[in-house]
Amino acid sequence: MAINYIHEPKIDWISRELNVHPTKIPYYGEVYKIYLGYRQCYSKVPEMEKELTEKDFTELENLYKKHIVESVLAENKFGKSVDMLKLGDRVFYDKNDPDYSERNGSDQVAQRLYNHFVRDAGIVNFTGFLRYCKFIKGHVNHQSPIEHGTFTFKLSNVSRSLTHQLVRHRLASYSQLSQRYVGEKGDLDIVVPSKIRDNEEAFAIFDKHMQQVAEDIAKLRDAGIKNEDIRAIYPNAISTQILVTMNFREVMHFISLRMSPHAQEEIRDVAWKIWNELNTYIPFVFADIKIE
Repeated sequence: MAINYIHEPKIDWISRELNVHPTKIPYYGEVYKIYLGYRQCYSKVPEMEKELTEKDFTELENLYKKHIVESVLAENKFGKSVDMLKLGDRVFYDKNDPDYSERNGSDQVAQRLYNHFVRDAGIVNFTGFLRYCKFIKGHVNHQSPIEHGTFTFKLSNVSRSLTHQLVRHRLASYSQLSQRYVGEKGDLDIVVPSKIRDNEEAFAIFDKHMQQVAEDIAKLRDAGIKNEDIRAIYPNAISTQILVTMNFREVMHFISLRMSPHAQEEIRDVAWKIWNELNTYIPFVFADIKIE
């Protein structure tokens, strides 16, 4: 049984994929539910009847531009000086293109990313969406209506150590890969903590132990032992998958705890990725989270 060592978690943003119809705005449905919660509490607030001004549009567009461009540049490991930015088949910026050489590159990237994620996405009610954003932004200190928004994501290439911590956040729903019915019959996928990976002596000890575990799993299987009993010798570092649904208030609590420097590295990395995702698309809710 070979061992595959894993160094990075993988996250599938299920809610983003499911919340684009009919507006094509990521998380539109969740934003609308949060808005309804606030509207129920503040149904007579005069500002909801006001027309949005050009200043309102500019403020919210700039907020979206700022967080979208910062997120994409960070995720793609671009610095402030960008030569080319390409997502999928679409080029958002190319310094060699004469159409874009006259203005600052980062400004163009921001505008084009914003156009891609918002303006060009087939939106049928952009004004209404900004109205929801403006209203929520003004009342976000009242957090119970945020619970109407839910966030579903799938984690893979993460360890059982991480999921043991994750499921302690009780206001959530979890569906995890079964170790009873899904045995380790192929390669053994192991998540390596960076402090062990980067220490030659420590990794040698770690690797020796994992090789022994892999050998013992094979021996137990050959002896006719079932998965439900073989799993007793699995290490916490073994890779798993888990589907998670949280309401946005619980997500905020999770992020505020797990982004802390005191959190364990693997779950801290996941928390930062989740914050980056939600802060990009719903910055008026997630921009000002306080890290505990």
